[in-house]
Amino acid sequence: MKKLLETPHLFLCCYEAGDAEQLKPLLSDAKTMRFWPRPFSAQQVQDWIDKAMQCYEKYNIGRLAIVEKASGEIVGDCGVVRGVFGDEECWDLGIIMLHAFEGTGYAREASKALVEYCFMVLKLPALRANTPVNHKVVRLLAQRAGMKLIKIFNNPRNCDIETCLYELAAEDFFTRNQSSGPK
Repeated sequence: MKKLLETPHLFLCCYEAGDAEQLKPLLSDAKTMRFWPRPFSAQQVQDWIDKAMQCYEKYNIGRLAIVEKASGEIVGDCGVVRGVFGDEECWDLGIIMLHAFEGTGYAREASKALVEYCFMVLKLPALRANTPVNHKVVRLLAQRAGMKLIKIFNNPRNCDIETCLYELAAEDFFTRNQSSGPK
């Protein structure tokens, strides 16, 4: 895996073609994937990697492995992809943490690095994040990142469950982070 970002405890790495076996324990774990329609099959894991690699080529960003420095293991997945909500296309930020690593602060560390990268390096105009209403951890992550709740809707891509949609505009990010604004 190619390292894209580094934080105090983590590497955020781009997936490569042969990474499916390393990623499968995360995406096929029932407890970890409890907010998804179902855990992923081996083919769905490979499709996830293939789509991430296509996104890297097209947009210079996509889904990334969250690798714990201490163990070298994949403990999560995060990234930004083009998403559609209603008829509106946007940059969609997402994160999945292996259930054993929930509460470690790794999700916050990874999402903070990714948000900074998206605004400061990629110069994206805005980020959105969607999460089930009952996924309190990701809702809190979005709020801590400065995202504002813009709507609640039934998500047809996720079993039509009630979903929160959050947004953070670049101008709001830079206002919150005056000392780390564009150079």
